Amino acid sequence: MKTTLGKIIDAVVAEFYTTRGAIYSRCRTQQIADARHTVIYLAIHYTTMSSGDIALELDRSLSSVSHAMTSIENRLETDQSFRMKMNRIYKRLKIKQQ
Repeated sequence: MKTTLGKIIDAVVAEFYTTRGAIYSRCRTQQIADARHTVIYLAIHYTTMSSGDIALELDRSLSSVSHAMTSIENRLETDQSFRMKMNRIYKRLKIKQQ
């Protein structure tokens, strides 16, 4: 099931207790970076946007998008609490996880 970047951002900021502005900011704190990486991961998998479109929309480089994908994939494999957080986001978005 596909969704929009806006809906993904709304679900992620609610789960990470942050703001839409923080996702678009240059802030590099762990919480904001994790939220931003999660937005990128979900946008790649659940929107029709390309990596380049996502990079452009979030004012990031393609290498940042690639790094975010790798980071989230690794966390999903190794971090149970992060997987639980992602499951809550999937429920907010009403999509089935991959």
